[in-house]
Amino acid sequence: AIQSSIRLDEGPLVKLGLFRCMDGDHLLIAIHHLVVDGISWRIVFEDFATGYEQAVRGEAIRLPYKTDSFSAWAERLSQYANSPAV
Repeated sequence: AIQSSIRLDEGPLVKLGLFRCMDGDHLLIAIHHLVVDGISWRIVFEDFATGYEQAVRGEAIRLPYKTDSFSAWAERLSQYANSPAV
């Protein structure tokens, strides 16, 4: 129901559901595929898991610094592709 209630024309495009179960709590994160692709989702999920684990241990949440943008990566890739090294 949570996932199917996401509507591109009306939003929101991200919905969360917390399920409290006998075996522990479970968090559902539903994001429309036009908001995040499979590769990006893995990166976001890794950061989310890291922050969660730090919080459970009572630590300050420290995530890695932001990496280069896609456009910067594409530009450097193009430069490399046109370089003598290739």
